[in-house]
Amino acid sequence: MSSKQLYTLLLCLGVCLATAQDEDWHTATAKEGDGILTLMKRYHLTESACDLAKFYEINKLKPTSHLLADKTYKLPIYIYPYNGKSIRSTIGIDEWDRAVSIQKYNETILAKGLRKTHFRDSKLLWVPYSGIHCYEVATGTQEEAEFTDFNGDYLNVPLFGEKYAKVKIHDQKLKGHVYYVVSGHGGPDPGAMCTDCPKTLCEDEYAYDVSLRLVRDLMQH
Repeated sequence: MSSKQLYTLLLCLGVCLATAQDEDWHTATAKEGDGILTLMKRYHLTESACDLAKFYEINKLKPTSHLLADKTYKLPIYIYPYNGKSIRSTIGIDEWDRAVSIQKYNETILAKGLRKTHFRDSKLLWVPYSGIHCYEVATGTQEEAEFTDFNGDYLNVPLFGEKYAKVKIHDQKLKGHVYYVVSGHGGPDPGAMCTDCPKTLCEDEYAYDVSLRLVRDLMQH
């Protein structure tokens, strides 16, 4: 085989592998009025910041991006050919608890009608990205995996973007408290718009920015 033939073969293999990797992601079509969090929540993917960050990455979106109705987007859900034996041997893990959480995820999605058949019947197992890459840090719980502890004084939160992902912890005043922050608007509804400004300004972009700043402040405590 000549060097030119070898190069062509390697190039073809690279293209095939890239295509196969793209096909591993489950896809979903956005409905009218869907925002990113709405779509992710529908598929139970909002519990881990890891999944949200991956959604932006695989769809090449920015935090200020909007979803377009009737457009298909990739979801951070791997599709594994189920081997008919066990979840652990299918995806190559040892942890029983993690396998149980993946099974519950598939059964929840089935109960909501988002998939038509049980994974044991279809031989297709849905695995959230966080279930593979962000599940285990120190304690082995998914809750701990959402935010990586640098050294006890900092958290790494990918949702805030590379520049602001490192969050310094000031105190523990809000430990145990849960806050649900919704910025509003998004999708096809940008809210109020200033079209006379040098650059078009949309309410949803500022609301989302302020919401992220608020969440970051809360997490520091």
